[in-house]
Amino acid sequence: GPADHSVGTVLEFRAHNKAGWSDWSPASNAIRAFKKPGTVGGLTLTPTGASNQVRFDFGQAAGNGALPSEMSYFWSAGGTTGQVSPGQVVTSAAFPNGINQSVQVWARSNVNGEVVDGDPVSASVLPLPMAILVLASLLVRTR
Repeated sequence: GPADHSVGTVLEFRAHNKAGWSDWSPASNAIRAFKKPGTVGGLTLTPTGASNQVRFDFGQAAGNGALPSEMSYFWSAGGTTGQVSPGQVVTSAAFPNGINQSVQVWARSNVNGEVVDGDPVSASVLPLPMAILVLASLLVRTR
């Protein structure tokens, strides 16, 4: 069957020559194969109505050998980068009210100190003051 990449592999070695076989070596540290993480799914950015504030919603990326505890997520917009979790509200000057902003989100795996970033997914958000969000909501409901 398929290999279980969540379990580390331990290696032992021995040599053979004209004198015969050597003793087995001590076991190596456990190693585990992993690849670049997948992309986040269903990225949605929602303005909260508060100044410089956006809610991030997305599905977790495939770890491709990395455990969930070895995965983290990052965003980048307007020259600012930060860590983010699904459902988190982020307050940053990178999200000025009234300016459409392109945002990238990607997964990062950190397995035994080796850090690998997945491919980014992009979305746009237009942070607006709460008064405009409420007015837009009322206009949609009355039509």
